[in-house]
Amino acid sequence: MKPDWRIIFLFTFLVAILFSSPIGIAANKQGKETQHQKLLKRYANQSLARLKYAIKSEGFFNARVALNVWKMNATEAGTFDQEKYEAFKKQIYEKSIRENLKWFEIFIKQKDYHDARICLQLYRLHAKEIGVFDEQRYEELKKKLKQ
Repeated sequence: MKPDWRIIFLFTFLVAILFSSPIGIAANKQGKETQHQKLLKRYANQSLARLKYAIKSEGFFNARVALNVWKMNATEAGTFDQEKYEAFKKQIYEKSIRENLKWFEIFIKQKDYHDARICLQLYRLHAKEIGVFDEQRYEELKKKLKQ
């Protein structure tokens, strides 16, 4: 009996389609994931640049928001680094401590004790948050409020 070439060709064609389709779909899906991953990394990099700008040029709350946005974007992109996060957080709080102490002195000179008290409370809160609170210094500053 002579083999029917049409049946063999049809069978081979169907087997080739069956096995090549999932591979083609998987490759296409992987390409889409790569594009999505690139997009997430771009968002993370943009929010990192925004965070650095906020630390340098803006106030505490804007910098904290930028820190949280960067953390979320970097986590989604798979590029989050806890050490970087802690370093940025420390920079934000240190800047806030410096600013609050500066304004505390300004408000004391202006005899605006209400605002000076708020600055002192923020100093204490932020210094405790990063572990640099100095109780003795705090008490000295508190005495300035009572003078």
